[in-house]
Amino acid sequence: MGTQPPIFPDRPFTFEQSTEEHRRAAEYLHIDRADSTATANGGSIALLIGIRHPERVRKLIIESAMYKRDWTSSRVLGFDAACDPESMPQELQEGLS
Repeated sequence: MGTQPPIFPDRPFTFEQSTEEHRRAAEYLHIDRADSTATANGGSIALLIGIRHPERVRKLIIESAMYKRDWTSSRVLGFDAACDPESMPQELQEGLS
């Protein structure tokens, strides 16, 4: 799930946009249901696909995904000042709110 760098660098990244792009890609490729393995932001996208389009998901394997900031251990958030939302790109700040 997801790509780095983004395939469309001229458009802002949001988890919602990426979720919809994955759904459309699966539809275009005639993939009715899929197994997915995802990590970090890709894991957040996979969770959203599972929540918003459960009919498209057979299995999810998620590692190191954050869905809500307040569900995340303070040990994880406190390991580095870079975890402060104000230091993150705006689109990621919005994705965590």
